[in-house]
Amino acid sequence: MGLCQSSLERREAVSRCKARRRYAKHLVQGRRDFAAAHFLYLRSLRATGAALVEFANNAETQPDHHHLLPSASPPPSPPPPPPPLASSSWDFWDLFVPSSSIPAIAEWEKHTTAPGVERPQKSSTSEVAVVAVPRNTKDLSEIVKELNEYFLKAADAGSQVSLILEAPNSDLNSEREETAGKTSGFGKNLNRLHCSWRSNSKICGGEAGSGSISHSSTVEKLYNWEKKLYSEVKNAEMLREQHDKRVTLLRKQEANGVDYVKVEKNMMEIERLKSKMTIASEAIETITSAIIVLIETELFPQLLQLVTGLMGMWKTMHSCHQDQTRIGHQLECLNSALAIHPTSNMHHQASLRLQMEIDRWRSSFFSLIKSQREYTHSLAGWFRLSLFHCHAKNHPTTSDICSLCEELQLAIDRVPDEVASEGIKSFLAVIQAIIAQQEEEQNQEKRAQAGLKELLKRSGELASLESKLEEGHGEAPELLKKRAEVEPLKKKTEEEKSNHEKCVAVTRELTLNNLQAGLPQVFQAMSDFSGECMQAFESAARKRHAECG
Repeated sequence: MGLCQSSLERREAVSRCKARRRYAKHLVQGRRDFAAAHFLYLRSLRATGAALVEFANNAETQPDHHHLLPSASPPPSPPPPPPPLASSSWDFWDLFVPSSSIPAIAEWEKHTTAPGVERPQKSSTSEVAVVAVPRNTKDLSEIVKELNEYFLKAADAGSQVSLILEAPNSDLNSEREETAGKTSGFGKNLNRLHCSWRSNSKICGGEAGSGSISHSSTVEKLYNWEKKLYSEVKNAEMLREQHDKRVTLLRKQEANGVDYVKVEKNMMEIERLKSKMTIASEAIETITSAIIVLIETELFPQLLQLVTGLMGMWKTMHSCHQDQTRIGHQLECLNSALAIHPTSNMHHQASLRLQMEIDRWRSSFFSLIKSQREYTHSLAGWFRLSLFHCHAKNHPTTSDICSLCEELQLAIDRVPDEVASEGIKSFLAVIQAIIAQQEEEQNQEKRAQAGLKELLKRSGELASLESKLEEGHGEAPELLKKRAEVEPLKKKTEEEKSNHEKCVAVTRELTLNNLQAGLPQVFQAMSDFSGECMQAFESAARKRHAECG
């Protein structure tokens, strides 16, 4: 029995139908994967834009208090010691106020204030200079806000394709809610996508495909028909094999003069097999006709709608990424002196979230391209093996859809996605470098805080000893020893303070330089890729229209 089955599997018709069934099964799964990858990619565009906005807002927000200033009030000052220290004017509580802040702001003001805008002069009684912020120059948060608008516009461009593919967002709700809960910016962007999908899903059955039939339902029906076709063809081949054996036996019986009863019985079995073969052949024709009708009335219109939707989506995305490239170049006008405060914990967390979302963007981009190719490969592969292609080779609809699928596969295969993928990867590396520098800055801050804490402790002990000496309860040598311990701590603390200020400056400069280089680069890469995709789908559509008319 096993050998018989193996022989049947090797027959050309059965083998072809088995391959068709396999392609149809892959098409069903490919549609699901394509829909899910498409939804995740749109989500990643929104989430990346929201994370970038949060990053920029935290980068420009001044913390409520300086990290390095002690929160507690200084203890009551003891009576002044008789021998004043050489550096008695040194102020513990003003230890980490950056001395370079005011000159840096003044320098920035000189270069960025527009001609004709008067800079307010510092009052003779005031200790703080007031800086006029020029309104003709955008700051980081304003630039990033514009970038985010185009992220949202690009994501909105994929809504029609989501409708056609019937993106299964129900499996992604928990991830969306978890991400949205971390920050209101994420929630706003992702809720916009969620609401859009929910409103579309109400009419999904009526607009996703042709008439009231969805694309998901169409490919499922196609797969079911292919399973039936495979079963009928396999059965027909088995009947034909049995019929051939009976005919061969009949010839031998007639040649050898076998008993008439046996010959008659064999002839009746041959007639029975012929009858079954006729029924099987009619079943195959019925299934084949049903598949052709399914293609003409449902699949072909749906594919035309999908190609049109993808062409429009990539065209809009191409335009959006072009605008983002232009906006990204505006970062070159920014000056790092605009933000000189240390990295806050909120900013560091925002940087980590941005890193996570860019990584998801890259992953979802890869999944989208992979699933898009696998979907078209399954579709084109199924058409190449279709038996009805032989019976209906002159049928215009069959010819059109075969040509469309072939052109679609070739066009998608020609689109180079490596540059875009590397562009996102490079931008991810840019953010990772910023995070590494932020962590170095925070580590230096901890060292400076520890040094300050130790200095305050030793200085308090020194003040107490000086007080006792003044009252006649201490010894001068012990006082000199304590002073000798405090002096090196002062120098070390000053060094740690200076190192921390340098780290802050390096972080700000690195952040701005990396954004100035990374953002235009990734948007240019995505613009080039989306332009290639747009041309690929336009080419497939043009060839189809040329063949039709």
